Amino acid sequence: MREIPEAVVVFLIGTTLASVACALWVYRDSGARFGRRRNEPLLWGIGTLLLLILVLPFYLLFARPPGGVVRCPSCGSATLSHRATCLQCDQPIQFDSRPAMWGLGEIVGIALVFGLTLPVIAASLGIGEAPELREFSIYAVVQSALLAALSLYVVTRRYRQPPELLGLRTDRLPVLVGVGAVLAAAMVFISAGVEEVSTALVGAVVGPERAKQMAEAEHLRNPVTEVLTSGVTAADLIWVLLVLCVVVPVAEEIFFRGFVYRGLRARWGVLTATLASAAFFGVVHLEVVHFLPIFVLGVVVAYTLERTGSLVPAVVIHAINNVVAVFGTIYRWDI
Repeated sequence: MREIPEAVVVFLIGTTLASVACALWVYRDSGARFGRRRNEPLLWGIGTLLLLILVLPFYLLFARPPGGVVRCPSCGSATLSHRATCLQCDQPIQFDSRPAMWGLGEIVGIALVFGLTLPVIAASLGIGEAPELREFSIYAVVQSALLAALSLYVVTRRYRQPPELLGLRTDRLPVLVGVGAVLAAAMVFISAGVEEVSTALVGAVVGPERAKQMAEAEHLRNPVTEVLTSGVTAADLIWVLLVLCVVVPVAEEIFFRGFVYRGLRARWGVLTATLASAAFFGVVHLEVVHFLPIFVLGVVVAYTLERTGSLVPAVVIHAINNVVAVFGTIYRWDI
């Protein structure tokens, strides 16, 4: 009988435990938001247990009633805080106004689609870690469209707020573009310096040579590197620049800065939101040596949104950063 690899066993056990934990949380959370006298909590809990990657983000983004949860003074059960009566016993409670700002639930929901649901679906369709240009393009465009569309859906439909709350403002456009271009030029050299610092810090732990090898491995592991170094025509390069330097920056800035930063800012303030959103931005890239440069970029673009109220400078900075990365990969620049 063929022995199952230990890594597969660990993965299956971890996945099962995560599904059970999430199912229990969904059951309790939906019980407070729908009322335990209805069937929804049990159905959502079972659905999460059986199909975590699809049911959990759907619950968080579409089905979960927004708002906080409080304890009913009459029955002691958890219930929605912005209803006049308890969902469990129908007794009056001191209720809050309906929330006007999205929170951690929606942020986690979109992050699950971005980091779990879509990659699993892509893997099931045969889109691997080293995709061809066509596969890479489809994945990048679909991912970007989902990030932007889900962020806009939550803001405009679930919370009935204008899209300007995400920073989607284009007034003073020439000034905002100019600010972004100046900061982007500075970031080219700042990022290079930060990468040297990061490599030195990692080298202090694992050794200088090992740190350089890790940096190179991270670069080669990037699917964009595989696409660009496999031989692209002029038309292919224009398409890659359009995707990486227009589509991706717009979508990622809408999500990471407009949605994540603004949501965290309303909850914890500017400093915490800046650091947390930048850290999240760095973590999703799944890199060690390059985490610090990505984190610094995240801090800068969050700062520009805070000061200007618009995503335009952030998109320009992000776009120019990607342009430099694309040509740096093709021509092996060492800035």
